[in-house]
Amino acid sequence: MCVRNISHTFKLVPNRFVPTHEHVLKNDVTLLQDFIQSYAKLFVITGAGISTESGIPDYRSKGVGLYSQNSYQPMRIKEFLSSSQAQRRYWARSYIQWPIFSSSQPNQSHYILNDWFSKGKIHTLLTQNVDELHKKAGTLEAIELHGSVHKVHCLNCQKQMSREAFQIILDSVNIEFSPEVRDVKLRPDADIYLEEDEVSRFILPKCPSCDIGIMQPNIVFFGANVKKEKVEQIYEKINYCDSILVLGSSLQVFSALRFVLRGKERNLPIGIVSLGPTRGDNLAKFKIVARLGEILPIIKI
Repeated sequence: MCVRNISHTFKLVPNRFVPTHEHVLKNDVTLLQDFIQSYAKLFVITGAGISTESGIPDYRSKGVGLYSQNSYQPMRIKEFLSSSQAQRRYWARSYIQWPIFSSSQPNQSHYILNDWFSKGKIHTLLTQNVDELHKKAGTLEAIELHGSVHKVHCLNCQKQMSREAFQIILDSVNIEFSPEVRDVKLRPDADIYLEEDEVSRFILPKCPSCDIGIMQPNIVFFGANVKKEKVEQIYEKINYCDSILVLGSSLQVFSALRFVLRGKERNLPIGIVSLGPTRGDNLAKFKIVARLGEILPIIKI
Protein backbone atom coordinates (compact mmCIF):
# COMPACT_ATOMS: atom_id res chain seq x y z
CA MET A 1 0.00 0.00 0.00
CA CYS A 2 1.03 3.66 -0.28
CA VAL A 3 2.66 3.92 3.13
CA ARG A 4 5.16 1.21 2.27
CA ASN A 5 5.85 2.73 -1.14
CA ILE A 6 6.47 6.18 0.29
CA SER A 7 8.71 4.91 3.06
CA HIS A 8 10.81 3.10 0.46
CA THR A 9 11.23 6.15 -1.76
CA PHE A 10 11.87 8.72 0.96
CA LYS A 11 14.36 8.06 3.72
CA LEU A 12 15.44 10.07 6.72
CA VAL A 13 18.75 11.69 5.76
CA PRO A 14 20.96 12.88 8.63
CA ASN A 15 22.16 16.51 8.24
CA ARG A 16 19.85 17.12 5.27
CA PHE A 17 18.12 19.85 7.25
CA VAL A 18 21.16 21.33 8.98
CA PRO A 19 21.74 24.90 7.71
CA THR A 20 25.03 25.94 6.14
CA HIS A 21 27.61 26.66 8.83
CA GLU A 22 31.29 27.06 9.58
CA HIS A 23 33.29 24.57 11.62
CA VAL A 24 33.30 25.17 15.34
CA LEU A 25 36.03 27.48 16.62
CA LYS A 26 38.56 26.33 19.22
CA ASN A 27 37.72 29.32 21.42
CA ASP A 28 34.05 28.34 21.38
CA VAL A 29 34.88 24.80 22.46
CA THR A 30 36.88 26.21 25.38
CA LEU A 31 34.02 28.57 26.26
CA LEU A 32 31.47 25.75 26.40
CA GLN A 33 33.90 23.41 28.20
CA ASP A 34 34.51 25.99 30.92
CA PHE A 35 30.78 26.57 31.30
CA ILE A 36 30.04 22.87 31.65
CA GLN A 37 32.82 22.38 34.19
CA SER A 38 31.81 25.43 36.23
CA TYR A 39 28.27 24.30 37.02
CA ALA A 40 26.90 21.11 38.52
CA LYS A 41 23.14 21.26 37.91
CA LEU A 42 22.37 22.27 34.36
CA PHE A 43 18.87 23.13 33.18
CA VAL A 44 19.05 22.18 29.49
CA ILE A 45 16.52 23.27 26.86
CA THR A 46 16.65 21.56 23.47
CA GLY A 47 14.87 22.65 20.32
CA ALA A 48 14.38 21.42 16.79
CA GLY A 49 18.06 22.05 16.05
CA ILE A 50 19.04 18.89 17.90
CA SER A 51 16.77 16.72 15.74
CA THR A 52 17.77 18.12 12.34
CA GLU A 53 20.81 15.84 12.51
CA SER A 54 18.38 12.91 12.77
CA GLY A 55 16.79 13.94 9.48
CA ILE A 56 13.84 15.85 10.95
CA PRO A 57 13.53 19.44 9.66
CA ASP A 58 12.80 22.50 11.76
CA TYR A 59 10.62 25.46 10.87
CA ARG A 60 12.95 28.44 10.97
CA SER A 61 16.51 27.51 9.89
CA LYS A 62 17.75 29.68 7.04
CA GLY A 63 17.58 27.91 3.69
CA VAL A 64 16.46 24.51 4.98
CA GLY A 65 13.66 25.24 7.48
CA LEU A 66 10.11 24.73 6.27
CA TYR A 67 9.20 28.41 6.57
CA SER A 68 12.09 29.37 4.28
CA GLN A 69 11.15 26.85 1.58
CA ASN A 70 7.44 27.46 1.14
CA SER A 71 4.37 29.07 2.68
CA TYR A 72 3.61 26.02 4.82
CA GLN A 73 1.97 26.74 8.16
CA PRO A 74 1.32 24.02 10.77
CA MET A 75 -2.23 23.36 11.84
CA ARG A 76 -3.48 25.52 14.69
CA ILE A 77 -5.58 24.24 17.57
CA LYS A 78 -8.62 26.40 16.71
CA GLU A 79 -8.75 24.93 13.20
CA PHE A 80 -8.37 21.35 14.42
CA LEU A 81 -11.12 21.64 17.03
CA SER A 82 -13.61 23.52 14.88
CA SER A 83 -13.44 21.70 11.56
CA SER A 84 -14.11 18.04 10.77
CA GLN A 85 -12.34 18.55 7.42
CA ALA A 86 -9.29 19.91 9.23
CA GLN A 87 -9.28 16.84 11.49
CA ARG A 88 -9.50 14.58 8.45
CA ARG A 89 -6.70 16.52 6.75
CA TYR A 90 -4.45 16.29 9.80
CA TRP A 91 -4.89 12.55 10.22
CA ALA A 92 -4.68 11.74 6.49
CA ARG A 93 -1.34 13.50 6.28
CA SER A 94 -0.11 12.02 9.54
CA TYR A 95 -1.19 8.56 8.41
CA ILE A 96 1.01 8.75 5.31
CA GLN A 97 3.98 10.28 7.09
CA TRP A 98 3.92 8.19 10.28
CA PRO A 99 6.03 5.21 9.07
CA ILE A 100 8.78 7.66 8.12
CA PHE A 101 8.59 9.97 11.13
CA SER A 102 8.31 7.17 13.69
CA SER A 103 11.42 5.49 12.29
CA SER A 104 13.61 8.49 13.17
CA GLN A 105 16.44 7.67 15.56
CA PRO A 106 18.45 9.69 18.09
CA ASN A 107 21.73 11.14 16.93
CA GLN A 108 24.99 11.54 18.82
CA SER A 109 23.84 14.70 20.60
CA HIS A 110 20.82 12.95 22.12
CA TYR A 111 23.06 10.19 23.45
CA ILE A 112 25.61 12.65 24.82
CA LEU A 113 22.93 14.52 26.75
CA ASN A 114 21.63 11.21 28.09
CA ASP A 115 25.15 10.46 29.32
CA TRP A 116 25.38 13.87 31.00
CA PHE A 117 21.97 13.32 32.59
CA SER A 118 22.83 9.84 33.87
CA LYS A 119 26.03 11.22 35.44
CA GLY A 120 24.12 13.98 37.21
CA LYS A 121 25.55 16.91 35.24
CA ILE A 122 22.08 17.75 33.89
CA HIS A 123 19.45 18.28 36.57
CA THR A 124 16.55 18.94 34.18
CA LEU A 125 16.27 18.23 30.46
CA LEU A 126 13.43 20.13 28.80
CA THR A 127 12.71 19.63 25.11
CA GLN A 128 10.43 21.56 22.79
CA ASN A 129 10.39 18.63 20.38
CA VAL A 130 7.52 16.16 20.02
CA ASP A 131 9.59 13.37 18.43
CA GLU A 132 10.56 11.47 21.63
CA LEU A 133 14.17 11.15 20.45
CA HIS A 134 15.49 12.00 23.91
CA LYS A 135 13.50 9.10 25.33
CA LYS A 136 14.68 6.81 22.54
CA ALA A 137 18.23 7.77 23.57
CA GLY A 138 17.48 6.69 27.14
CA THR A 139 16.50 9.92 28.87
CA LEU A 140 13.08 8.79 30.04
CA GLU A 141 12.92 11.71 32.49
CA ALA A 142 13.10 14.30 29.70
CA ILE A 143 10.24 16.81 30.01
CA GLU A 144 8.36 17.21 26.73
CA LEU A 145 7.16 20.80 26.86
CA HIS A 146 4.91 20.47 23.83
CA GLY A 147 3.94 16.84 24.31
CA SER A 148 4.56 13.90 22.00
CA VAL A 149 3.10 12.77 18.69
CA HIS A 150 3.67 9.20 19.85
CA LYS A 151 0.52 9.35 22.00
CA VAL A 152 -3.10 10.26 21.21
CA HIS A 153 -6.30 10.80 23.20
CA CYS A 154 -10.03 11.06 22.55
CA LEU A 155 -11.55 14.54 22.66
CA ASN A 156 -14.74 13.07 24.14
CA CYS A 157 -13.85 10.36 26.69
CA GLN A 158 -10.11 11.15 27.03
CA LYS A 159 -9.16 7.55 26.16
CA GLN A 160 -5.38 7.36 25.76
CA MET A 161 -3.53 5.12 23.34
CA SER A 162 -0.25 4.96 21.50
CA ARG A 163 0.06 6.56 18.07
CA GLU A 164 1.27 3.19 16.77
CA ALA A 165 -1.93 1.50 17.95
CA PHE A 166 -4.00 4.23 16.29
CA GLN A 167 -2.04 3.72 13.07
CA ILE A 168 -3.21 0.10 13.03
CA ILE A 169 -6.81 1.29 13.35
CA LEU A 170 -6.31 3.79 10.54
CA ASP A 171 -4.79 1.03 8.41
CA SER A 172 -7.81 -1.20 8.94
CA VAL A 173 -10.30 1.34 7.57
CA ASN A 174 -8.14 2.86 4.83
CA ILE A 175 -7.09 -0.21 2.87
CA GLU A 176 -7.98 1.50 -0.43
CA PHE A 177 -6.44 4.87 0.49
CA SER A 178 -3.47 5.33 -1.85
CA PRO A 179 -2.98 9.02 -2.64
CA GLU A 180 -0.45 10.44 -5.05
CA VAL A 181 2.03 12.29 -2.87
CA ARG A 182 3.74 15.06 -4.80
CA ASP A 183 5.63 16.58 -1.87
CA VAL A 184 7.24 14.03 0.45
CA LYS A 185 9.10 16.55 2.60
CA LEU A 186 9.15 15.41 6.20
CA ARG A 187 7.83 17.97 8.67
CA PRO A 188 8.56 18.44 12.38
CA ASP A 189 4.98 17.56 13.34
CA ALA A 190 4.85 14.30 11.32
CA ASP A 191 2.85 16.03 8.58
CA ILE A 192 2.98 15.83 4.78
CA TYR A 193 1.22 17.65 1.95
CA LEU A 194 -1.85 16.09 0.30
CA GLU A 195 -4.34 17.58 -2.13
CA GLU A 196 -7.78 18.25 -0.63
CA ASP A 197 -9.54 15.84 -3.01
CA GLU A 198 -7.24 13.09 -1.75
CA VAL A 199 -7.89 14.05 1.86
CA SER A 200 -11.64 13.74 1.27
CA ARG A 201 -11.19 10.03 0.48
CA PHE A 202 -9.52 9.33 3.82
CA ILE A 203 -11.68 7.61 6.44
CA LEU A 204 -11.25 9.02 9.95
CA PRO A 205 -12.65 6.58 12.53
CA LYS A 206 -14.16 7.57 15.86
CA CYS A 207 -12.58 6.73 19.19
CA PRO A 208 -12.40 2.92 19.62
CA SER A 209 -13.58 3.30 23.22
CA CYS A 210 -16.61 5.62 23.11
CA ASP A 211 -17.28 5.58 19.33
CA ILE A 212 -18.10 9.29 19.55
CA GLY A 213 -14.99 11.40 19.86
CA ILE A 214 -12.15 12.21 17.49
CA MET A 215 -8.59 11.32 18.42
CA GLN A 216 -6.09 14.12 18.91
CA PRO A 217 -2.30 13.84 19.24
CA ASN A 218 -0.94 14.61 22.70
CA ILE A 219 0.80 17.77 21.56
CA VAL A 220 0.42 21.48 22.14
CA PHE A 221 -0.84 22.69 18.78
CA PHE A 222 0.20 26.10 17.52
CA GLY A 223 -2.16 28.63 19.10
CA ALA A 224 -2.64 26.53 22.23
CA ASN A 225 -1.00 26.99 25.62
CA VAL A 226 1.09 24.70 27.77
CA LYS A 227 -0.95 23.81 30.84
CA LYS A 228 -0.35 26.15 33.76
CA GLU A 229 0.45 23.32 36.19
CA LYS A 230 3.14 22.02 33.82
CA VAL A 231 4.71 25.46 33.53
CA GLU A 232 4.75 25.79 37.32
CA GLN A 233 6.38 22.38 37.71
CA ILE A 234 9.13 23.42 35.29
CA TYR A 235 9.62 26.73 37.07
CA GLU A 236 10.12 24.73 40.27
CA LYS A 237 12.81 22.67 38.56
CA ILE A 238 14.74 25.84 37.77
CA ASN A 239 14.95 26.57 41.50
CA TYR A 240 17.20 23.53 41.88
CA CYS A 241 19.49 24.37 38.94
CA ASP A 242 22.58 26.56 38.87
CA SER A 243 22.72 27.35 35.14
CA ILE A 244 20.75 27.21 31.89
CA LEU A 245 22.05 25.81 28.60
CA VAL A 246 19.98 26.23 25.42
CA LEU A 247 20.82 23.81 22.60
CA GLY A 248 19.40 24.09 19.08
CA SER A 249 16.48 26.37 19.85
CA SER A 250 15.65 29.77 18.40
CA LEU A 251 13.46 30.44 21.48
CA GLN A 252 10.99 32.12 19.11
CA VAL A 253 7.99 30.78 21.00
CA PHE A 254 7.35 32.21 24.46
CA SER A 255 6.52 28.76 25.84
CA ALA A 256 10.27 28.05 25.98
CA LEU A 257 11.65 31.59 26.24
CA ARG A 258 9.87 32.13 29.57
CA PHE A 259 12.15 29.62 31.28
CA VAL A 260 15.24 31.48 30.09
CA LEU A 261 13.64 34.69 31.37
CA ARG A 262 12.98 33.03 34.74
CA GLY A 263 16.60 31.92 34.88
CA LYS A 264 17.71 35.48 34.17
CA GLU A 265 15.50 36.71 37.02
CA ARG A 266 17.32 34.29 39.32
CA ASN A 267 20.70 35.48 38.01
CA LEU A 268 21.54 32.06 36.58
CA PRO A 269 24.29 32.07 33.94
CA ILE A 270 22.85 31.29 30.51
CA GLY A 271 24.66 29.71 27.58
CA ILE A 272 23.29 29.20 24.06
CA VAL A 273 24.51 26.96 21.25
CA SER A 274 22.53 27.39 18.04
CA LEU A 275 23.17 27.80 14.33
CA GLY A 276 20.82 30.77 14.05
CA PRO A 277 19.79 33.85 16.02
CA THR A 278 17.62 33.37 19.10
CA ARG A 279 15.35 35.55 21.19
CA GLY A 280 17.60 34.84 24.15
CA ASP A 281 20.88 36.09 22.68
CA ASN A 282 20.80 39.31 24.69
CA LEU A 283 20.13 37.36 27.89
CA ALA A 284 23.02 34.95 27.54
CA LYS A 285 26.49 34.97 29.02
CA PHE A 286 27.63 33.61 25.67
CA LYS A 287 26.21 32.49 22.34
CA ILE A 288 28.05 29.91 20.23
CA VAL A 289 27.20 29.34 16.57
CA ALA A 290 27.95 25.66 16.03
CA ARG A 291 26.41 22.36 14.98
CA LEU A 292 25.59 20.37 18.10
CA GLY A 293 26.89 17.14 16.59
CA GLU A 294 30.28 18.78 16.11
CA ILE A 295 30.79 20.59 19.41
CA LEU A 296 29.11 18.34 22.02
CA PRO A 297 31.31 15.26 21.37
CA ILE A 298 34.39 17.36 22.16
CA ILE A 299 33.12 18.40 25.60
CA LYS A 300 34.29 16.39 28.60
CA ILE A 301 32.52 16.14 31.93
